[in-house]
Amino acid sequence: MFDGTNPRDWIKKCTRYFTLCKIPDDQKVDLVSLHLYSKAEVWFGGYILARKRVAWEDFVMDLSARFKDDIRSRVVEDFKNL
Repeated sequence: MFDGTNPRDWIKKCTRYFTLCKIPDDQKVDLVSLHLYSKAEVWFGGYILARKRVAWEDFVMDLSARFKDDIRSRVVEDFKNL
């Protein structure tokens, strides 16, 4: 399940799963959409409305841009609060 946190690790796990289970490219985005919740699920609802078909590579880039590593942004935020 993916809620928007730690996107890099989640994408790695998805990629491993796709390889192990031999998931066809045209089913990858549909499959991962079943495992989204919270803000990631809300984001995907709007994201997919604007598109008919999304390639896995494009989805990964868009998801990574939307859900940047929270750890890095928290470090910057904590530094600002000092």
